[in-house]
Amino acid sequence: MELETKSLRAIDICRTDMVTANEGTSLYDVAKLMRHNHIGDVVITRSDKAKEIPIGILTDRDIVVHGIACDIALDEVAAGDLSTQDLVTVEPDADIVDIVRTMNAHAVRRIIVSGGSAYNGIISFDDILWALSQIVSNLSAVTERQIQREIRAEA
Repeated sequence: MELETKSLRAIDICRTDMVTANEGTSLYDVAKLMRHNHIGDVVITRSDKAKEIPIGILTDRDIVVHGIACDIALDEVAAGDLSTQDLVTVEPDADIVDIVRTMNAHAVRRIIVSGGSAYNGIISFDDILWALSQIVSNLSAVTERQIQREIRAEA
C-alpha cells in the first residue's frame, strides 16, 4: 500500500478492518483470535441494542503481563475485565502530530478513529511508523534522483 495523501490524517492512516470481540469473550478466545488474524490487539465491544459499541482495546501485551504473568486462568476471565477502560479516540481529520500527541498524553500505543457515532478504524504505533517511513522513503529517493540527473547532465 502506498501513502497517497498530502497530509497524514487519521482517516488516511487507520486500519478499517478492526478485529473485535465482545466484552464477555474469554481471554483465551481473544488470544486465539489474535493468533488467527496475526494481530496484537482486539477492540473490545459491548452490545447496545442492534450494534456493538467499542469500549476498550485488549493487546497481546495485556494478556501476557496482566493475565499469564499473574497466573490468571485465561479461559475463566472475560476480555472486558482486562481491556483498557478509557477508550482513547481521535477525529478522522486529526493530523499525525495530533494523533501522536494524543497517544503520548494518554500513554497508549493504539487509538480509535471515531467521527461522531461512527467508528472508522484503529491506528497503532506501528501504523504511525509505517506512514512516517513512507515520507522518509520518498525523501531518500530525492538523493538518488538528483545523482542520476547530475550524471545525465555530465554525459
